This record gives sequence, structure tokens and C-alpha cells, in this order.
Amino acid sequence: MSRRALLTLSGLCVAGALLAWVAGPVAASMMADKGSVSGRVLMSDGKPAALSLRLEQTVPMGVDKGDRKPRASWIDSGATNLQGERQGNVKIVARVTTDKEGKFTIPNLEQGAYTLVGGSKSLGWIYYPVEVEAGKETKLGDITLTKG
Repeated sequence: MSRRALLTLSGLCVAGALLAWVAGPVAASMMADKGSVSGRVLMSDGKPAALSLRLEQTVPMGVDKGDRKPRASWIDSGATNLQGERQGNVKIVARVTTDKEGKFTIPNLEQGAYTLVGGSKSLGWIYYPVEVEAGKETKLGDITLTKG
């Protein structure tokens, strides 16, 4: 390896280490402002349910949460599987599928009130209110699908 290439590589390593040192605490503080939701979905017979869930947030029409100024579009929160879809005054914040044990986790959520929605005609439905706190995991435990 030439001397010039070695100096360039050394400089990049130093720059990368400096960036990680500076950005690490910033990224950690940004994540501390976010919360998460986890739980397990069961069918009425107690068996794990494999299904898709969505996390919804209701807000006034034509207004974005946070600054309460009219918006032409939504500003996404950065949640995993974020859809940013809007149905009337309901924003679908995230979509997730339960695993084979019926478990799910939705990370990186803004603090606030949400509704966890999922199910089908044959399995039943859940409409579960969720309150997310900044920097905390909201553990919902077992949630049973209800028919009807």
C-alpha cells in the first residue's frame, strides 16, 4: 500500500471515530425521546394468533400533531414499518405482523395515544388503546381477539 493511500485511510478512520463519538450521544438522546409497544395476540382458544396489526393515531382533520398548524401532508415519526397512511382523521403510524408465538414489537414511536387494531372475520378483532411514553416500552401483555 502506498504512503498516500495509508495516510488517506488513517484520516478516514480518525474522521469516522470522531463522527461516532459526536453522533453517538445525539442518536441515543433522540431514541430516548421515543417509546415502543410490545405484546402478544391470542385467539379466543388461547393459541397464538399470526396476523397483521396496525397502530393508529386519531388527530383533528387538517392538523398535524405537535405544532397544530395545518399541513398538506404528514411528517413521519420514524417508526419501523411506518406507513404514514391517512384514513379520515386516523393516521396509520405503523404496521407489524405477529410472529409464530403471536408476539410483536413496534419501536421508535412518538409519545402519545394510539389504538392497536387487527384481526379478521374468522378470528375476531382487537381495538386496544395504547399510551406510549417517551423513552419507555409499553408492555401490553396478552391481548385476546374478540368475535362479534
